[in-house]
Amino acid sequence: MKSDVRRLIAAGFTALSISVPSAIAASFAASGHIAFAATLSGVGASAAPVASISPSLSSGLKSGQQIALHVGPNGFFKPGTGIEILECGDSGGQLSKLPQTDLYCDGNTVNQDTVIVGADGSFSEPSYTLEKTPWRPYEPADSIPKCDSTHICSLYIGEDQNDFSQPKIFSQPFLVGAKLASPANATNSTSTPVTASVVSLVVILLLTAWAFNKRSKKTSAGLPD
Repeated sequence: MKSDVRRLIAAGFTALSISVPSAIAASFAASGHIAFAATLSGVGASAAPVASISPSLSSGLKSGQQIALHVGPNGFFKPGTGIEILECGDSGGQLSKLPQTDLYCDGNTVNQDTVIVGADGSFSEPSYTLEKTPWRPYEPADSIPKCDSTHICSLYIGEDQNDFSQPKIFSQPFLVGAKLASPANATNSTSTPVTASVVSLVVILLLTAWAFNKRSKKTSAGLPD
């Protein structure tokens, strides 16, 4: 069973970063079974990249102005996948207020050209057009989101605007037609959260493997269990 646990770890968990007691981490590091870091970063997940945007969204861009957007190499977005970019409400410019569904995004602002993720995860949109919303007279005055000189928005940049569980990030918050006097934190949201059940399973497997490793050392040294 010990060898089965070790094979499981070698096959599926060698890239996992998780917080564990230092004694356990040291034991595994010495035996070469698994690499540890300080925090849990996700099962098979990579850190979300940050979009580089020019001109800066905080510079007071006007409706109809074009911006260039670039995301560098990363392991977050899937190569070959199409990327959608659109304006979403971001009340107060806060991470906690970012939309959880496309109900608070304006589908009419989605990029009209094709943006494809490269083999290294990178992609570029050279000419996205920023718009004041609602888009009058084509949208009702009470449409959401409102992206103007007083209502803060962020750009959704992701693989599927209709499914927010798919990889996505958000740009820094911005106003359309005015400078954001005190830009809030650049918003950057991943879509691959690690659930408590997955974390618990991983911890159990790691502790089980550590226990077998410790028992093996005692047996080889002729010590009782």
